[in-house]
Amino acid sequence: MSLNVHAADAKGNAVYPTSGTSAVSASLNSVVTGITVGTYPLVGTTGYVSLTCATSGKATGLQMQHLNSSGTTILSNKWDAGCSTAPYTVTGSWDKASYIPGTIATLTLSYKDIYGNPSNAYDSISVSTAGTTMTITGAPSATPVTTIGNDKPSGVTGAKTYQFVVGSTEGDFVAVVVPTEIVENNSDQKNLSLPYSVKASTTAVSNADVLKSIVSLIASINKQIQALQKLILKR
Repeated sequence: MSLNVHAADAKGNAVYPTSGTSAVSASLNSVVTGITVGTYPLVGTTGYVSLTCATSGKATGLQMQHLNSSGTTILSNKWDAGCSTAPYTVTGSWDKASYIPGTIATLTLSYKDIYGNPSNAYDSISVSTAGTTMTITGAPSATPVTTIGNDKPSGVTGAKTYQFVVGSTEGDFVAVVVPTEIVENNSDQKNLSLPYSVKASTTAVSNADVLKSIVSLIASINKQIQALQKLILKR
C-alpha cells in the first residue's frame, strides 16, 4: 500500500529531501508495523511511502518524521490508513428512499475483505480479472454521472459512490447491482437489489380529490336543506 508524501519549508515552498525521513516508531502498531519512503519526491512531484501491513485492520495516528541536517526533527501530520485484503463482500444503499425527478441520487457501495474489514484500495471493484464490468440496471437513469470504470474503493472506509440524475417517470423501482468482481471472489455473494421511489414534489390537487370534495359539499348542503325544511314544518 502506498501513500503520497511531500515536504515544504517554513514558507510553504516545496523541498526535495533524498534521505532522513522515517516512521515515528510510537505511531506504529500491530496492524502497520513499518513505514518506509519507497520513492522520495522529485521536482514537481510528490513521493511515496510504503506501509508494511501485518494484518487486516485500521491503523490510526500514523506519522512520519524528518531529520534535518541541522539536527532538528520535524513531524508530519497524523493520518489513518486501512490494511486489508481484496474486496470479498459488498452492500449497497441509496442516500434517500424517495427522489424528486431531476435531482441527484447517490448510491454507496461498501466493500469488506474476507476478515470483515474495509477492503483495500488496490484491487478493482468494477472490472473482474476476466474483464467483465460491473453492471447497475434499473437505476434512476441509464448510466451514472461518473461512468463505471476500473474503480477502487476508499482505502479507509472501503466505500465507493456513484451518482445518477433521477428521471421523470414516477413510481417504485428496484436497482440491481451485479458486482462481477465480488462474485468472482466470493461464490456466496448475491446480486444487490436496492429499492427506491420517484415522486414529483407538487401541491396540485388530483381530480379524485376534487370530486371527493364536491360530493362532501353536496352532502353537507342536503343536510342543511333537510334541517331547514323540518324547522319550517314545525312553524
